[in-house]
Amino acid sequence: MENKKPVIVFDFDKTLTLHDTIAGYYLSCNKNFSLIWKVPYFFIFVFLHVFKQISNDELKSNGVEIFLKGKTKKELNEAGEKYAKKIKFNKIYETEFLKKNPNAIIASASFYEYLQFLFSEDQLLASSLIYNELDLVVGLKTNMYGYNKVEALRERKINKIDVFYTDSFSDKPLMEIADITFLIYKNSVTKIE
Repeated sequence: MENKKPVIVFDFDKTLTLHDTIAGYYLSCNKNFSLIWKVPYFFIFVFLHVFKQISNDELKSNGVEIFLKGKTKKELNEAGEKYAKKIKFNKIYETEFLKKNPNAIIASASFYEYLQFLFSEDQLLASSLIYNELDLVVGLKTNMYGYNKVEALRERKINKIDVFYTDSFSDKPLMEIADITFLIYKNSVTKIE
């Protein structure tokens, strides 16, 4: 009888990192002068999202429109490689991921353009961008958030998770297909019953 490997899945931002990484990536892809108007403009959408006037998908689409649209794939990959080196990981990254589950799946709303420098392609489910024929960003393709993570796992023929690590109840769709869920807060791990 074949021993099947357990399916271990980690969220990324604030599950394995000290802080959310998407805003930092937006900033790293832009010159300082352009940020004078881009940051305040984006905060209008953050405000609308906090007060539930727009969805997470709409917030992410607006972020792409403001900070990434018109940039080349090469520019974003170069910025992503530099940015990935600056990301601050928490203790969970070392104790639960590196030491115990280094081949686990990473299901993240963060962008592929920088996560590709931290994890192998076969373990990565990340938000993706639409590029035109000139390799310029024209929009958001997939926001790997909420139920989209479940759909991405199903595309890989994974319908059940053995162990799932997350910092947020926005990952409830993944919690529902997980046998065991661990909630991460800073550097503590709590099993959800």
